[in-house]
Order: sequence, then structure tokens, then C-alpha cells
Amino acid sequence: MLIIRAREIIKPKNDNRIELICANACNLPKFQQLFDYVIALECIFSFPSRETFFQEVRKNMKTGGEFIVVDFIINDKIYYFWQKFEKQVLNRLITDTYGSKATNKVKFICL
Repeated sequence: MLIIRAREIIKPKNDNRIELICANACNLPKFQQLFDYVIALECIFSFPSRETFFQEVRKNMKTGGEFIVVDFIINDKIYYFWQKFEKQVLNRLITDTYGSKATNKVKFICL
């Protein structure tokens, strides 16, 4: 599982604390402590609902916390290509890796 490997590799430095969590990005638990930072690195394109994900992040982030998102932005010029790519390739890759999008269960790692 990715979370186990991440815990082996990623170590805090300079008195920082890192907590790696494996959870459904669109149905996060209510954590006891709010996060200073949330990083979503090239993952939200595969979530069933970005809006739900953003709401989940908001409820678990400190006021003034930083939310860093790196994701695909679809340009109008490549929209047609993207639709074909998503239907023919990406959906199959996501399903093979994470299971059916219909389950609303997507794995992710959040620092």
C-alpha cells in the first residue's frame, strides 16, 4: 500500500510534524486537529466531485491555512482531445488503479 511506503520514505525535518493519512478524499473524517497545509498533487481530476473535496478540505483546515492544488487545467483548444483521452484511456487507468469511480472511493495521500 502507498501509505506504508510513504511513511518509510517521508520523514519530518527541522522539528516539523508530518501526518500521512489514507482516506476517501470526498468523505474525510473530522480530524481532532486542523491542518496548517493541505496538498493535492495531480489527484483531484479523478475525484467524483471537486466541490465535495474542497468542502472536506475546508472543514479540516485551520483558518489561514494553505491549500495547495496542482492539477490539470483544460484549455478550450484541447477540450475535444481531452474528452476522447479521458473516455478511452484515463477512465480505464483510474478504474484499474483505484477501482470504479462509481464507488466514490478514491485513495490519496495528504501531508
